[in-house]
Amino acid sequence: MVLVVRINRTEAEKFKKWLSKTGLLLKDYPITKDKDYVFFPVKKKIDKTSFNLKYLKMKLPKNEKSKKVLLPYDIIGDVCIFKQGKRGIRYSQEIKKLLSIYKFLKSFYLKIGEVEGVERVPRLKFLYGEDKPLTLHKENGLFFWVDVKKVYFNPRLSHERMRIASLIENGKRVLDMFAGVGPFAITIAKYSKAFVDAVDINPIAYELMKRNIQLNKVEKFVNPYNTDIRNFYPQNSYDHIIMNLPFESIKYLDLAKTFCKKRGRIHIYIANPSDINSLIEKKSLTLIRSQKVFEYAPRKAVFRYDLELR
Repeated sequence: MVLVVRINRTEAEKFKKWLSKTGLLLKDYPITKDKDYVFFPVKKKIDKTSFNLKYLKMKLPKNEKSKKVLLPYDIIGDVCIFKQGKRGIRYSQEIKKLLSIYKFLKSFYLKIGEVEGVERVPRLKFLYGEDKPLTLHKENGLFFWVDVKKVYFNPRLSHERMRIASLIENGKRVLDMFAGVGPFAITIAKYSKAFVDAVDINPIAYELMKRNIQLNKVEKFVNPYNTDIRNFYPQNSYDHIIMNLPFESIKYLDLAKTFCKKRGRIHIYIANPSDINSLIEKKSLTLIRSQKVFEYAPRKAVFRYDLELR
């Protein structure tokens, strides 16, 4: 049995808005109604309110939305990507749950392997809906065109991109060594008004990055380059360098140092780092801070290290 609040239908909409703000609405169960009243499931009795309420106990079915999605997934625009399967769990069941929560989803894919090659091309299998991998993703008030089958994009880094932008001052010079479609570069340009050189070897990522630069109106701040970072020769050094290539970034750390100003900052992302402190010391770098950013598998995570060049 579920505790519910009965209220006259004439007050129901106003009460619902108020109840949602309090956090007392029990979202696992449906709001029901009859001819005269609306019944809201609640977590507990409400102490003080100007509404005319009556409390009842009712037997209610759980919402479809409350059924936990059992497979890990990412949402990019109107595309959902299951990151792995699990024996005994049907994709059709998981898709039904997700569609009841995110009604805007149109395409469902399954990740069938790690990203491939220097161009970081995802390996995906189409499951359901429209096989249209090009989608428009929104985060932090910005928009990004992403082709989920041809370029790497991680929506779980949304807050991380804003964190990096908050560290960079107006007018500073920034190099994004593995820019993809431009989420770090464009976020930094938009919110820090810094000047960013954004490099990516993937020609499709490069074309989408140019499109995204125009879409977010940061043409004055972001310069895109389609080249291997090892063949990139800037005229000036940089105040900040972004190295978002977690499985290979350490290989490029010496190169990043050549791009960096003295006392400049290198923000490097590393998957499952080991003995990182001795490595940093050997490279004549100072560790400013480190943080676990996200887990990509059980007991496996990507960490970010903010380093200063001595």
